[in-house]
Amino acid sequence: MSSYKGLVTLAMIALLAACGGSGGDGGSCDMIANPNGPAYFKVVNNLSSGLAWSFQNSYAFGAEMKPGECTNMGVAASQYTIELQQCNIGGGGCTSTFGPIRSVVFSVAQGETHTLTVDSGFFP
Repeated sequence: MSSYKGLVTLAMIALLAACGGSGGDGGSCDMIANPNGPAYFKVVNNLSSGLAWSFQNSYAFGAEMKPGECTNMGVAASQYTIELQQCNIGGGGCTSTFGPIRSVVFSVAQGETHTLTVDSGFFP
């Protein structure tokens, strides 16, 4: 990750730590930004490892998630590209990344939630 994205990610780690954890069952998620929408993006980490993700062409925003965590954030109704990569997770977030980086393009309409569930079959 670039140093700018690294700083944004560090800020998100602090925010996520303040929000507390919630299960990766998708039913209970931490709201990490823009709770009033108008659309939403949700990530569920069902990996046994950590997960780092960041927006590539819109928001200067990303998150580092522990196994079993679920995050939700408000976004504008639009098309987005995010990059995701597995990571070794420590007390302060990802300590290192490993494996391939996967880019995902998705669209979300006003009033809708786009959910991305990351599990063992997600990375090639």
